[in-house]
Amino acid sequence: EDSEQTSPYQVAWSVRETLGYERHESDDDNADDRSSRVTRLCTYFQQKYKHLCRLERAESRQKKCRHTLRKALLQAASREPERAGQLIQELRRATCARTSTSQARQRDAEPTTCSGTSKGEQCTNKALPYTRHCFQHILSNRSQQLFSSCTAKFADGQQCSVPVFDITHQTPLCEEHAKKMDNFLRGDSSRKVQHQQQRKPR
Repeated sequence: EDSEQTSPYQVAWSVRETLGYERHESDDDNADDRSSRVTRLCTYFQQKYKHLCRLERAESRQKKCRHTLRKALLQAASREPERAGQLIQELRRATCARTSTSQARQRDAEPTTCSGTSKGEQCTNKALPYTRHCFQHILSNRSQQLFSSCTAKFADGQQCSVPVFDITHQTPLCEEHAKKMDNFLRGDSSRKVQHQQQRKPR
């Protein structure tokens, strides 16, 4: 049983996702932005350290509980062998039931082929965990609530249909339209600065 327990140090995390940091950012970020990123990074590692400590304490408590249970079973077996045998059988059945449930959940999480179609042909991409659709066809699952369609429109007025996972903005944009919007806002800001400089009295 000890070998099946997940070590607290095997927990993986993504600093990139937590910070929302992208490597293509320009090098002229001001000190406030960098200071803010450093602060978020420190906060993140503090939370991760506390989480690992909680996992380590939980694993230690589980080991103590298993040791206490084994000791109690040995004492019970020496005093009441038949009842101790019945108890061990019940514990084994409960363990088997938990194992089968865990295996069923693991099978659900294993990637399967997407059930969506593209131009009349079956999609060959892997489905997202616990779903039957890949990222491109996830919007076909109307019961899901994590992904939404990009809110941008093309020049001809057609709605962009790229799925977006964004829980922070009311008008989510796909990566392509988000970059275009970012470039537009930066250009607009630069134009305003130039206009203000031109209006300054000489």
